[in-house]
Amino acid sequence: MPERVVSPWWLAGRKRDVASVADEIETRIREAGRSVPNVSWGPRSLEMLVSVPMSELMPALRRLERDGRLIYNGSFGSYRLPWDRR
Repeated sequence: MPERVVSPWWLAGRKRDVASVADEIETRIREAGRSVPNVSWGPRSLEMLVSVPMSELMPALRRLERDGRLIYNGSFGSYRLPWDRR
């Protein structure tokens, strides 16, 4: 059974599973990276890029990090794709 995230009240009834949010984040970062390579993304920037509330974003970011599809830089509090040099 896939992990479920609970959406805030304004999205009541619209629950998205963590895997689909994670895939959307990775896709959007790849698309944005084509025009601006080696960019690292903070959680708020990703929230705007993907148009997903923070309550759905953070579990997806943790899954991407756990799967090795996204790297967290604790010094800057940002995420990047594994092949980006930043």
